[in-house]
Amino acid sequence: MSKIKIIENLLTELRESADIIYNIYTKGSCYRLYNVLKAIYPEAVPYWSDFDGHAITKIDNSFYDIGGKLNKKYVEERGYFEVPNRLRDGYSMMKYGDEDNRRTVTPEKYSK
Repeated sequence: MSKIKIIENLLTELRESADIIYNIYTKGSCYRLYNVLKAIYPEAVPYWSDFDGHAITKIDNSFYDIGGKLNKKYVEERGYFEVPNRLRDGYSMMKYGDEDNRRTVTPEKYSK
């Protein structure tokens, strides 16, 4: 099985494990998905779009988010850029939150 298919299968299993997973990884914890993928694929690289306010992951020559493999044209049109090493810890602070049924993005309360 190809690496692309393995990654897509992983993302499908995550999405289908609970209805809330898609929201978690598209509304606050998108960068956390990069961290998950990096734990499995050390060559993974985070990309960010100010236009989308969203992080995606590049592995080899393909881009992914919780929805699966992204179209390269879409990535280019939305202005995704590689997150510089010196800023990666800051992006890791973003986190999905659901306080009092209000969906919010908050930095972590606890230090790493």
